[in-house]
Amino acid sequence: MVNSATLDEQLRTQLRGDLLAVSRRVPTRRHIIQRWELSSVERWFFPDGSSLICKIATTPFTGEATVLRALNNQQALARVS
Repeated sequence: MVNSATLDEQLRTQLRGDLLAVSRRVPTRRHIIQRWELSSVERWFFPDGSSLICKIATTPFTGEATVLRALNNQQALARVS
């Protein structure tokens, strides 16, 4: 997550590249689920058939992952149908 006023395309590209370099994986394609000035959510598809959802965000959404992990650990997340 990033603390900045907005996420421009250059910053999104840099962060995407950094995340993929650390993971040592190269997606075959990506699908943009949602994008706006404060966050970007994408699904990355890999050659082995797996996929990953990646969210890059700025404040006030930088704490979202921590909250979702805590809720998941408490099994508080409900299924959405």
